[in-house]
Amino acid sequence: MDGVGGHAGVFSTVDDLAKLGQMMLQYGSYGSHKYVSEETIKEFTRKQFSENRRALAWDMIRIEGNGGTSDLASPKCYGHSGFTGTGIWIDPTYNLVYIFLSNRVHPDANNKKLYEWDIRTRIHDVIYHSIMNFNPDELVFYSE
Repeated sequence: MDGVGGHAGVFSTVDDLAKLGQMMLQYGSYGSHKYVSEETIKEFTRKQFSENRRALAWDMIRIEGNGGTSDLASPKCYGHSGFTGTGIWIDPTYNLVYIFLSNRVHPDANNKKLYEWDIRTRIHDVIYHSIMNFNPDELVFYSE
């Protein structure tokens, strides 16, 4: 195919991916528009086979080993990680959309630091720890 393939993923901005993630959390609605039915969202985010972790439109977290997501992610968490290291994970339990944009293949495809250092999982861990340890009574508001 001369280097062109439809499986190469969708390229976007973090802003658009955040909107997609929020639409998924809101069962197909975003900005007062209904784009997809709630039933479709539920079907696309449901594990389809007992032998693997795939849903119709997303990966589900691995219960046996995190597979790139935090061990603290809920069993309802779903998302996708791409070859270049980018990823989006959506966790309805925590109302969380985690987006990581990167270029793992720079300077070339042999660059494995993202995996070797477990960067995406470690960032995901920090996010969950901050959510779980959040105490609104400890908020300090600036006032003059």
